[in-house]
Amino acid sequence: MMLYYIFILTTIHNVKSCFIQNKHNPICANCKFFTPIKNECRLFGETNLITGEYRYEDAVDVRNNKEKCGKYAIFLKKIISNS
Repeated sequence: MMLYYIFILTTIHNVKSCFIQNKHNPICANCKFFTPIKNECRLFGETNLITGEYRYEDAVDVRNNKEKCGKYAIFLKKIISNS
């Protein structure tokens, strides 16, 4: 009976860990190209040819696109703190 309880507790623990997805992937908030106020990535976007203003892409769109940063944040540049 004790082994049954251990099995159930182990199974429940393993199931709970499956609910948090991407927890081991890099985070945009740690990247120097991320703009937290607008959730934009300053690495990807375009320049308005009339005004010269930059329009950056949404960070979620960049992370969901394999040809850009993708799930594994291949272009991530970590913020270096001056502490």
